[in-house]
Amino acid sequence: EALEKLMRPRPTFGTAGIRSKMGPGFAQINDLVVIQTAQGLASYLLELDAAQVKQRGVIIGNDARYNSSQFARLTAIAFLQKSIPVFLCDHFIPTPLVAFGVLHYNCFAGIVCTASHNPKHDNGIKVYFENGAQILSPHDANIQAHIEKPENQKPWDQAWQQESLLLPPSNPERTIQAHSSSPRPPSKSPTSLTSLSTSRNSQSSSDATSNISKEWNELLYIIPGDLTRSYFRYLENSIIGDRQS
Repeated sequence: EALEKLMRPRPTFGTAGIRSKMGPGFAQINDLVVIQTAQGLASYLLELDAAQVKQRGVIIGNDARYNSSQFARLTAIAFLQKSIPVFLCDHFIPTPLVAFGVLHYNCFAGIVCTASHNPKHDNGIKVYFENGAQILSPHDANIQAHIEKPENQKPWDQAWQQESLLLPPSNPERTIQAHSSSPRPPSKSPTSLTSLSTSRNSQSSSDATSNISKEWNELLYIIPGDLTRSYFRYLENSIIGDRQS
């Protein structure tokens, strides 16, 4: 009976994502369940629009819950293995800022490792679509179906190499650094928030990722500092009328 509770049922991918207590077994949140979820999500986005997701990439962030940063790195590995660009936050951020980041960096989707308002022993994954809003039906059911596919249940070859993405604490005053000299594709929408993005340069912000493959290095964009500042900058530019300095 105890084993049954640990193994079944698997957390179901709903409107916003999955949330559950952290612990062993397929019925709880742990490294393997996160890997399977990330692999299923990456596979579904590629099926949805491979050209767009490989051009625009995804933004991944996490809150300060136990294991959230590790879950974010495991999620990033899944997307990097499918040659999908990853904008990885190297600092704790409130959940809504990942939604803002989707538009700010013109990403195809956003993923945040969090359990929102759930108790501290819970964790999970939330997904935002290219419009910065939480995914809706039928995307949730389609993602769940991809998670359960045998090829996504088995961890891919490099699925466990999350240590390669470990980063030192960032300096909030630094500009956004890229691990690639390739410019970001411009937004196709004139109303996109990408024009507010801080310019990148081609130098790595640290040597922490020097042991990952060249292919991944060219796909990985580290977002150091506080994304909150970009959000408040956007709000300031949106105010109409008088304002105090």
